[in-house]
Amino acid sequence: MASLVHSSEFCVVCLSPLSSTNRAENSLCPHAIHRSCVVALHEFGVGNPCPKPQCGAGSLQTPFERAARRYVPAQCWVEREEASWAQLTSTLQGEVNGAISSWREASALGHADSQYHLGMIYRYGRGLAQNYKEAERLFSEAARQGHARSQCELVLLSDTQQSSTEKGKKRDDCFSAIVSEHGCGFLFDEGCRRIFPIDQWVESGAGSWAQLTLNQKSHMEVGIRLWSAAAEYEHVYAQHNLGCVFRDGEGVDQNHKTAVRWFQQAADQGDASAMLDLGKQYEGGKGLPKNLEVAKRWFAPWGGHGYYI
Repeated sequence: MASLVHSSEFCVVCLSPLSSTNRAENSLCPHAIHRSCVVALHEFGVGNPCPKPQCGAGSLQTPFERAARRYVPAQCWVEREEASWAQLTSTLQGEVNGAISSWREASALGHADSQYHLGMIYRYGRGLAQNYKEAERLFSEAARQGHARSQCELVLLSDTQQSSTEKGKKRDDCFSAIVSEHGCGFLFDEGCRRIFPIDQWVESGAGSWAQLTLNQKSHMEVGIRLWSAAAEYEHVYAQHNLGCVFRDGEGVDQNHKTAVRWFQQAADQGDASAMLDLGKQYEGGKGLPKNLEVAKRWFAPWGGHGYYI
């Protein structure tokens, strides 16, 4: 009996074994699913990650959603095993090929989400040979339809293809256009979309910031760039989050001076959490000279709200 494995210990999305640290909690579904599979399917706009008909999946799925369900198990396997896309099993590669074929057909008909995700596949070589030119073409087609994520990816892609002077100006112009159309909150949310799953992975005990995979490091780098862009447009949560990341060295080299700069900008906008964190930097003399009097001034708003420092 000890050799038997109960079916609930396998993810119903990717059919791989589960553990207590990587299982998603879902009170609406009794089936076991990897947390990473849930996150990946949500990235494709699939609200219900469970593929079982009794949980709502089935005939109402769109062709795009069905393709996403075919692609995600391979994506999650690569990330979980820290493997390469060239190492996919024949079964997983067949599913990826089927998903890509569906998205190509939809892209040709002008489906923006398919253009975006196919562009991501070409950009990062996730199931197809890496091809920046084809990625740019697909992102451009989706961006012309107002697809915000494609507009953002065009900016990020330009960073890899141009000189520092050219890309700096183009990036600033493109971010300005994105903020004008979608608000700086969009850049912040896109950063959160990349960074928060990693933070949750660390918080769950599955790994540490020093153990990030190459894929996670890439997501962190892009997420920090997006938060930085939002922070430059005075998005207070982006400023505070950047301060925390650099203070704690979460996915970046620890830098108290940079942390202080972002805490200061958020505190100047009245963010209470940033005021507290800035006060602690003054109290500990981290990133700037120790100054208890200044620290107390930044702690004052917390005392006014019933906190005692």
